[in-house]
Amino acid sequence: MPEFTLGLDLGSRAVKAVLFDPAVGRIPAVVVRAGSPDKAADADFLLREVIAGAECARTDIRRVVVTGYGRGQAACADERTTEISCHAAGVAALHPEVRTVIDIGGQDSKAIVLAEGGRVRDFAMNDRCAAGSGRFLEVVARILGTDVDGLSELAGRASAESEVSSMCVVFAESEVIGMLARGFPREDIAAGILRSIARRVAGLAERIGVRPPVAFTGGVALNAAMAGALGRELREKLIIPPDPRITGALGAALLAARKLGLPDRLAEDESGLWKRAEKSRSAAVAPAVCGDAVASAAECGTSCRESAIPVSAESSPPRCASDDSPRSTFLHRVPAVERFDRMFANALEYAREAKRQGRKIVSIFCEFTPREVILAAGGVPVCACGGSHQTALAAERDLPAGLCPLIKSSYGFALEKASPLFELSDLIVAETTCDGKKKMFELLGELKPIHVLELPQKPDDEAGFRRWMSEIDGLCRRLEELTGTAVTEDRLREAIRLMNRERKLRRAVARRAGKGLTGREVLEAKSLISGIPEDLEAYARILAQAAAAPGDPPTRPRILMTGVPMPYGAEKVLDIIEDAGATVVAQENCTGLKPLYEDVSEEGDPLEAIARKYFHLPCSCMTPNSGRMSLIDEIIEEFRPDGIVDLIWQSCLTYDVESEVLKRHVGKKYGIPLMKIVTDYSPSDVQQLRLRVEAFLAMTVTR
Repeated sequence: MPEFTLGLDLGSRAVKAVLFDPAVGRIPAVVVRAGSPDKAADADFLLREVIAGAECARTDIRRVVVTGYGRGQAACADERTTEISCHAAGVAALHPEVRTVIDIGGQDSKAIVLAEGGRVRDFAMNDRCAAGSGRFLEVVARILGTDVDGLSELAGRASAESEVSSMCVVFAESEVIGMLARGFPREDIAAGILRSIARRVAGLAERIGVRPPVAFTGGVALNAAMAGALGRELREKLIIPPDPRITGALGAALLAARKLGLPDRLAEDESGLWKRAEKSRSAAVAPAVCGDAVASAAECGTSCRESAIPVSAESSPPRCASDDSPRSTFLHRVPAVERFDRMFANALEYAREAKRQGRKIVSIFCEFTPREVILAAGGVPVCACGGSHQTALAAERDLPAGLCPLIKSSYGFALEKASPLFELSDLIVAETTCDGKKKMFELLGELKPIHVLELPQKPDDEAGFRRWMSEIDGLCRRLEELTGTAVTEDRLREAIRLMNRERKLRRAVARRAGKGLTGREVLEAKSLISGIPEDLEAYARILAQAAAAPGDPPTRPRILMTGVPMPYGAEKVLDIIEDAGATVVAQENCTGLKPLYEDVSEEGDPLEAIARKYFHLPCSCMTPNSGRMSLIDEIIEEFRPDGIVDLIWQSCLTYDVESEVLKRHVGKKYGIPLMKIVTDYSPSDVQQLRLRVEAFLAMTVTR
């Protein structure tokens, strides 16, 4: 009785199947076809076709591994895995000598560096748009009155390269139309487009270090002109498999055999495989739902538009500040965390009561503002950082679209009057941590009174500290004017003790990640307002309950998140990591451990002690920022992560640049793999990020 394994690659544009016979190392059947919007139907179709092509029974297929964008919809899957692992395995089986794989598919491009045996050493993806993908080629080819194959023929007749400057599909479309209107030859535009894509993909590969030999896979690798342009940019002779479209499905089938303990090597003579693949390329197979995966919904007819496609969780908008529907306690292993499911409502209730008592509400946007000073003045410190994609979009009425989403969202809440907490504010403390915030505060000053807190940026400079002391003293004077309460030494010491108690409790909660708590629960266990008595009691209950809760299994990857803060509503990357089977055991950022590691000294001059603690915060706006590397050293020594995810919000230039310093530091000192993610609050890139994270986690497990 035969024992086959099956690999399915449910790509965004095409779907592929490879049936593998481990006993003889051969491929009984291959199917390649245009995909449809219904990936579940595509998977069923592929399964039926390979069974018919190999003349076998369903029971002969021992294991099915599915990869690609649609892998979650395949009912027949025994296992789902990432394209990164599958392309690596498929290419390594065909060409063991290859050390770099460049894959250009329908919606993305990838560069994968391989170690011996086909193991993934590093990878990079264009995870923000369709630039450098098959979709990009299709769009511009259509404008030039041809198809992707015709684009290659046009480029072959070019006398020059009229390079397209924009790599956004939408903007490139307008640019090409304009070039045609100005009389640019179609051939030269085609050559310029291929050169532009090749340059972008080569740059992607060079980020992780191209190591020859280099293989080129994916449907775009069938385009000879594209392969030539990419080879010239990389200065490498590219290895292209006989059918570069099916390496992912082949790798999935081989991984399935490996999982069963069966042989996973191909026999020397695989001519039958390529004959079948070539035949499938030209076969007119009717798709399950729609005529062509390349077509839009309008082009496909009503069958696409009327099909019932469930809305995924990642497509739904994040909650706004006023949306405080509590979640059921069964979602938490530790019931006491439920207190913080209603964090915004709790903070709003506390602020309204404080306002009725005559206290002043002070909004802050950064950890550099000492809450102790606000508390000592009788005020209520409220964190006003925005984490909503909706308010970030609203802010684009006044702010640049390319600005940091945290800045946009924070301003958007004020602009739209979307946060009752902000509306209660009597004063805004404007910390000068970055240029974007500084200019946003000028606009915010038209809505609320502003006090600018100027931050010196040389952390080891004593003159800078004296300047910082004067800034803290100036904040005290402004708060005294606002509240009518003198900031005395006794009141400062009382506030220091309260904040030290809160920091101690939150540090202890943070240390329970993977030990009764998830990383998401640790992130949630905080308040927009410091020092609320019920919150302090909840921290103590969380610690007691977490101590009795089961910890994570030792096989679960441990991830350290570094970089930018994750305000309420902006937790998408952390959620992707933990949904993929890892635990974020430590968070170095400003919403995590960074402000908690150091307490304020309870000895000596209390105002100077407060100033010292906050001046030590190792933010990326500091130069040099050696304190951040020291803090990360401490966190790594304590939490022992398997990998690091460095999160950067779009346009946060200081953290973006410092990411390279961090990568070099941890790579040299610890050898821990690090992945940088640059994103914003939009859910549009969730699927791409999920793929990258899953592949990264696979690297941390196998290293």
